[in-house]
Amino acid sequence: MFDGKYLDWNQKKIKEIINFYGSKFFYLKKICDLGAGTAEISGVLHRLGADITAVDARQEHLTIASKKFPSIKVVKADLDSAYPFLLNKKFDITLDL
Repeated sequence: MFDGKYLDWNQKKIKEIINFYGSKFFYLKKICDLGAGTAEISGVLHRLGADITAVDARQEHLTIASKKFPSIKVVKADLDSAYPFLLNKKFDITLDL
């Protein structure tokens, strides 16, 4: 689905994020990952103890994310329109990578 460059980019990004904040920072944080794709970055943060909501416009991405990371909440949404799924929800961190 994604080529090696994209996967490599994801690995570098998550390593930089964790190195900057430290792995303990993410424990019990509520994170919304906009444009999550197959939730590779979300999956790593979830393993560090974060509560993740992964948002993507493509159902096939969310299906893969749900299979790989069943404890992550997934939301199908077009990010070029309103975000009704965020009403009355608060997140500690929003990723838009």
